[in-house]
Formats: sequence, structure tokens, C-alpha cells
Amino acid sequence: MALRAVAPPLPNPPPEPLLRGSYFLGADQTTGLSAGSAIRFVDYRGNLPLIPSYRVLLPAGKTFRLTAAVLTQFSASNGSCNIRWYDETVGSYLDGVNGNTLSTANPANQGMQPTTYCELVTSTDTVVYLRIVNQLSLSTIVRGNSYGEIIEIR
Repeated sequence: MALRAVAPPLPNPPPEPLLRGSYFLGADQTTGLSAGSAIRFVDYRGNLPLIPSYRVLLPAGKTFRLTAAVLTQFSASNGSCNIRWYDETVGSYLDGVNGNTLSTANPANQGMQPTTYCELVTSTDTVVYLRIVNQLSLSTIVRGNSYGEIIEIR
């Protein structure tokens, strides 16, 4: 019986890199603080870039985890702010945890750093952004302690 050579199996191609983006303010945000306004992320790191008007385009057929936190300052001691991720493609807030902050009694009327969180499965290309749901006496979103992050999960 003759032996025959068998080629080794071909290696599996490397998996596609996961999509991710981390988003940051370029300066303290002191304008555009009304309900429905976008958090004005202008800097990013990763492979999910910002598109105009502080938005991010998420490709179809993927699952993402979206998180964000903002440090707030208020012009009064009764201040409050609620943030949440918004799906501009369908025109509604994403289901998940709202980030809600209240003014503290310190002299700067600074709020705690609320975190908002959700997961999203995209069936079509989807535009999202972090949005102020409502606020009272909000004067500043502080650059150094505010961020958004979107990570593809499998």
C-alpha cells in the first residue's frame, strides 16, 4: 500500500477586530444644555469614529454595549440632569439604565457622575448619540470626567 501525502489543514482566518470607540469632550460644555441636546463629544479613540453633530454610526448586524458618564455642575443647589443614549435612526431613547445626577451641597453645586448603560442589536445601520433627557439648573458638563464608550460584543 502506498502512502500519500496529506496537506495540513489551512489555518482559520483571524477574526475581524471588534468595533469600539471611546468619546471625549474637547472642552467643558457650557452651551447646548437644554433637554434633547447632544453631549458634544469631539475627540475619539478606536475604530468607531464620530460623524457630524456628535453622532456615531453603528453598522448593521452587530451587538453593542453603550456606556457613558458625565460630571455636571449646576447654577443652583436644586440642580439635576438625566442623560441617555438616543437612537436617531428610529427616533427614540434606547432601553437601558438612565444616568441621573442631583446637585450636591458643596459650594460648586457639582453633581455626582451618573452612568448610563444599554445594549443594542443593530438590524440596520444605526446612528446614536448621548443626549440630555432633562435638566434643571445645569451649567456645565465637565470635560475631564465625562466620556462615552461603545464596544461591540459577540
